[in-house]
Amino acid sequence: MTTSWLLVEQPLRWQRDAAESPHPDHPEAMTRLLTRAGDLDVRVQLLRRPAAKGAAQDEPWVPLVVLATTDAAGGRAVQARLRPEQLDELADSGALDALVRGELPDSWAAVDRLWAVCTHGRRDACCALHGRHLAAAMAEAEPGLVWETTHLGGHRFAPTLLALPDGLVYGRVGPERVDEVVNAQRERRVVPDLLRGRAALPAATQVAEVALRQHLRTTVGDDVRLVSSGPVEVDATAPTVTRTPSRWTAAGRDWRVVVDATPSSPRPVSCAADPTRPVEHTVVELTDVEAAGRGVTGWDARHRDATAPSPDDADPRVLEALAGVAPGRALDLACGTGRHSLALARLGWAVTAVDFSRTGLSALQHAASGLGLDLTTVLADARTWEGDGDGYELVLTSLVHVPGVTSRAASWLRPGGLVVVVGHAVRNLTDGVGGPSDVRLLHDADALAEAAAQAGLHVERCDELGRVTSHGTAVDVVLVARRPG
Repeated sequence: MTTSWLLVEQPLRWQRDAAESPHPDHPEAMTRLLTRAGDLDVRVQLLRRPAAKGAAQDEPWVPLVVLATTDAAGGRAVQARLRPEQLDELADSGALDALVRGELPDSWAAVDRLWAVCTHGRRDACCALHGRHLAAAMAEAEPGLVWETTHLGGHRFAPTLLALPDGLVYGRVGPERVDEVVNAQRERRVVPDLLRGRAALPAATQVAEVALRQHLRTTVGDDVRLVSSGPVEVDATAPTVTRTPSRWTAAGRDWRVVVDATPSSPRPVSCAADPTRPVEHTVVELTDVEAAGRGVTGWDARHRDATAPSPDDADPRVLEALAGVAPGRALDLACGTGRHSLALARLGWAVTAVDFSRTGLSALQHAASGLGLDLTTVLADARTWEGDGDGYELVLTSLVHVPGVTSRAASWLRPGGLVVVVGHAVRNLTDGVGGPSDVRLLHDADALAEAAAQAGLHVERCDELGRVTSHGTAVDVVLVARRPG
């Protein structure tokens, strides 16, 4: 998270730490300036022109200095060329203190666009290798506005690119996409699939914005606005996991995005680094604020106290629908603690179980291990998860209402594949027991059958059935539909 920036031109060889790379012509002035910035937690970036390649300067060196301040809505930046004595004055003038407060010098020239491409080979060889190709391509598209820069972070996303004054960070930007990124910035848009986030936001909130933009497929910069973020929640039963909820306005609606952060498997974060366990962020909930349901936190709490899942508890109506069907790839969408996933795996299906409850998936993984069953779990919001691209012979949802499930399932099914939906019926509100009281979480048989037909599926059955419980008989809807072979 960075809101205050100091970018200084220094074209000679950079050390691993930018603050230890003062220009030999003015070491004292540069060192004082960079040290003062570090004391104030101002982010320091060194700059050089793509053509410089660390070469010595023939003319007296008067470095460009850029001050920038960024926030959730964008940012501002100014620039000036400063002689050595002016660098000293900048360190002592209070300008950096003002920068931390979001204030910029009035006398400096405004920056409309500035691009900084990470080429810091001392930190990561990939950044030098790929970054210089990107910097050269960027310089052709935006003459005079492009700089090579020191470590931006996210080495595994190399080449990385910073766009000021907005503070947008892009990753894996190939030269073939330079025009797209440049045109987007000129038009105050973003490129969602390359965007890593806004540097002014905490990491989890950056992930949330990118996920929301990709879900809505929106590129307009101010179409997605942060309303609130946090506070960070810690699950006492999973102390390595922190959870950050945020609220946004986008597409005329209010949205809630919840991001979990947990240490990843050991891996080096750069070419020369030893393996560590860097934080990995996962979007576990992305939904309209007004959407029905208890949300990820509520389901985590419910599953925490639930009995261990067993394949013997699978709904017989699900198993009946699969009688005589040869096992293949199966998707259990919004699986909860996974009783159906276990039953399918025991029958020989290759199961992918998707749910946003970390607690539910943990219970499923523990049960599967104890039974010697192999299956794949995916931590994701079933309402927005877009599949793994390989297709399935079966898509199942049981006792959960996933909006648009039939049309989404149709796009995931292989020819001849089945979608099976079992859920509480609307009529259960008046004629049954248990189940949700919110009609948005209930199924209407006629509407479900029509949706399946519109998705190009052949409806084999869609009707209401009673289900005996300890409290009486519940009324459910059962849909079985097939994609034509």
